[in-house]
Amino acid sequence: MTRRQEQKKIARCHSPLLRIAGKPVEDQGKLYGMKSHDRNELILTTLNVEKLTIMKGNILALLCKLTQLLSSSFFDLIVHLLIHLPYEARVGGLVQYHWMYSFERFLHSLKNKVKNKARVEASICEAYLVEETSTFASFYYLDKIETRRTRIPRNVDSGEGSSSTPPISTSNYPGRPCGKVISYFLDQIDLEVAHLYVLLNCEHVESYLHIYTEFLRELNPTASDAEIDSDISSTFPTWFKQYVLNSENNIQDSLLVNLAWGPKRKVESWPMYIINGYKFHTIV
Repeated sequence: MTRRQEQKKIARCHSPLLRIAGKPVEDQGKLYGMKSHDRNELILTTLNVEKLTIMKGNILALLCKLTQLLSSSFFDLIVHLLIHLPYEARVGGLVQYHWMYSFERFLHSLKNKVKNKARVEASICEAYLVEETSTFASFYYLDKIETRRTRIPRNVDSGEGSSSTPPISTSNYPGRPCGKVISYFLDQIDLEVAHLYVLLNCEHVESYLHIYTEFLRELNPTASDAEIDSDISSTFPTWFKQYVLNSENNIQDSLLVNLAWGPKRKVESWPMYIINGYKFHTIV
């Protein structure tokens, strides 16, 4: 690897140094145990206090090691901010309820309005007056005239469905994929999880789920709700397939038959998906 390629590789590593796999180990000028996984431990819906405590200790050990290898110009406010993030998550709860992204975006929009740095407040007020005036006037324009208010958003989903066939209740939200499509085969565990998720969240299967729940309670009247849920997770897809495909039950609904057979093993994945005006980046 050339020096220029190495510099490009380093420039792409812009993720914060969080979720450190282990304490950094120095070996011939290299550091190990410093991988970042995009702040997964901090943005989970359920925080693990023990892991947050371990993360804080690893961050301290990492920064101490970096101070021995790098110059002082590397350590700015953002680097030292990592020390406080695990404690902030423990005290404040889920990070998505107290992070500053929305405020930083708003401050960025205000800075873009400044044309005269000697009169910052006046520049912002003048830009706001122009926006308010143009928005008010756009209500009196013809429909064919495109304005900021009537312009098509960048992340419009165009109302496209996932397929030409009528969607089931769990996937009836219009959207469109973006990027290069990747085809791959699901393993048995992912296939069973996907099938169970669709069955448990589909309105067409609710009546059959109720039948199977009552059947389990008759077999074991003393079973707790947790035991019933465990049995449903492990055996309901098999029972549902046998019940629907049984000719004695006379079930002719093609949707239920397709649900009983389960999803295809070969699936397609896109790196991006636009839905409800937002663009989501997915991971295969």
